[in-house]
Amino acid sequence: MSPRWGQRVSCVSTSTVAEFVGRVRRHTALPIVVGFGISSPEHVAALRGTADGVAVGSAAIDVVTSARPERRAAELREFVASLAVAGRP
Repeated sequence: MSPRWGQRVSCVSTSTVAEFVGRVRRHTALPIVVGFGISSPEHVAALRGTADGVAVGSAAIDVVTSARPERRAAELREFVASLAVAGRP
């Protein structure tokens, strides 16, 4: 499968993201959300405690488009729930 808009073949390390988020935090009190390439509960778990939230786009679209029409809502709910669980301490 070739990458499309919103997908990454590889991503930067969690430590690099954590360092960047730390630098951003020194300049704002706003919540910081990390996105682009976040596509699994493992990604979310790796960022737990680093960012205030994650943005998941392409992976959610993939879940919807790969599911049978009658299962799309349920599959998406399950996917989002798995991300939410991974984001909890």
